[in-house]
Amino acid sequence: MRPGPGTDAELVERARRGEVAAFDHLVMRHRGRLYDIARHITGQAEAAQDVVQEALLRAFRSLDSLRDGTRFGQWLNTIVRRQSVQWHRDGRRTPEPTESAALYSLVGAAAPPPKPPEEVVALVRGALSALSQRHRQVMILHYLEGFTCEEIAGKLGVSAGRVKRILHDSRRKVRTECRAMTDTEPTGPRTLSNWMSGEVPHGEWDVPTRLHSALAQTICLSVNKRAKTVKEIATAVEAHEKYVAGVVHNLAELEVLVSPRKDTYLLNFMAFDAEDWRKLVARMREPAGEIARRLADSQEALRAAYERTPLASSGWSWDDVVWAVNCLIVANRGVPALLCGAKTQPRPMRPGGFPYWLGGYEYVPEGPEMDAPGWYGTERPAWGVGHFGPSMSHKGYDWIFGPPPRGREVLVALLEGPLPEEKMLSHFDEEEREQYRSTLAELVSKSLVERADGDAYRPTFPVWREGDSEVLAPVVLRIIEPIATEVLAPIWSDLDALLDEMGYEHRRDQYPVWRHWLCGFILGEALRFMVKQGTLPELGDSPPAKWNHAGWKGDLPLMRLVPPEGP
Repeated sequence: MRPGPGTDAELVERARRGEVAAFDHLVMRHRGRLYDIARHITGQAEAAQDVVQEALLRAFRSLDSLRDGTRFGQWLNTIVRRQSVQWHRDGRRTPEPTESAALYSLVGAAAPPPKPPEEVVALVRGALSALSQRHRQVMILHYLEGFTCEEIAGKLGVSAGRVKRILHDSRRKVRTECRAMTDTEPTGPRTLSNWMSGEVPHGEWDVPTRLHSALAQTICLSVNKRAKTVKEIATAVEAHEKYVAGVVHNLAELEVLVSPRKDTYLLNFMAFDAEDWRKLVARMREPAGEIARRLADSQEALRAAYERTPLASSGWSWDDVVWAVNCLIVANRGVPALLCGAKTQPRPMRPGGFPYWLGGYEYVPEGPEMDAPGWYGTERPAWGVGHFGPSMSHKGYDWIFGPPPRGREVLVALLEGPLPEEKMLSHFDEEEREQYRSTLAELVSKSLVERADGDAYRPTFPVWREGDSEVLAPVVLRIIEPIATEVLAPIWSDLDALLDEMGYEHRRDQYPVWRHWLCGFILGEALRFMVKQGTLPELGDSPPAKWNHAGWKGDLPLMRLVPPEGP
């Protein structure tokens, strides 16, 4: 892989020598976290922007005072915290005092809407009182006085690792105590937007259908962080305990809920509260504009490379494949492989024998929505086929790749080359051939399959093969490597810590899956920017089939872009 912009220490040294671009890289790497810190303490988005801007200016002027460049991130955090506190002291706000906002940040949430300050401070102080004297001292030094773990370790005569462990354990206990002391959990119906990655279950194991009910969605969101009894769940969702027990039992049968302790239930997948989702989306949207700019600047290089491929020589124009290249090859396959690894997290086997991951977030009308570049499809060792676009909503096409699987199986059978109808049908069990014959007719009616010579049929969309991969893969790799290493890697470096702070550490096994999904969300946002800018064409509700479908020879390097092994 080509080297990225460098480590913090290297960039600090270059910035000291007057290289402004090096400091720009440092800003891009850390600004998302700095904004979160300032937003927590000031409680105001606009104020947080001002605080971060002033803190960065101070940091730039004081670079020579930083002895250890490897500690640049911690040093910058301290400057932002102290600048945020100074913002309060200067009297530039009216609502609750600094202590209230900083203490509230301990529970992993943004500063609350205005409340009587005494109530908020009393709440968190009460939670802090449950800690030992040493743990309470560490929390106050870190969150109220802005000291780093290393500085606290020096003051207390312990290791920095010990301080980090104390902070982790204390945050968890404070969050638990605060939830137990308040009744501020959302009540009433809540909407869960959810999706699957893997084989969609059907029949009695149909999880999507079971999650259609408002009660089931509200129950899931009520136990997304903390296990509860049926009685506690019924109170939280404001429903009769008898009905809640029935839904909980059904969801537990499908392993949507699990029972970590006797008579308690906890959500078995990550589903974000509305506030957590707002925070996460804000963080993920930060790099989308920069990615869109870089991809827009790369379109001519991609086009020139494509025009040297056998696919282009066979008559498929750049307009025919522009979405396949940007959405499927770059956004769905290339960047995630570099950032998260070419191998995806194995999907766990669920009841009924269906392997899949499940994820979601709480939908609220005024809340943000973030969608991955849509891709539905199937992949076998020999061939793959899918359809795609700027989002996961494809009107009129979903039936092809959902159950029953006949649509995708017919398309896969035709990828290798034109086949007569009877030969194509010979791929399937005799008792089902009439159903597949009807499926073929429907694919023809939707312009996804057409007649070739004689009575043979072939797909109406491009199919990528080895020759195309050999030409295009190196060019795509050169374009996406800097996007992964310079734009996205800095955000990924502290994503696990952010999810822990939000309270999802009990689902750490699912963090790798979410890294893949969130990478897709960022790239989906970038693709939408490109559509608005006119770099990519609008697909509309009924796009030409050749623009949003593609097939490929199995295991093409083009579909699994990884850098070559270095010396």
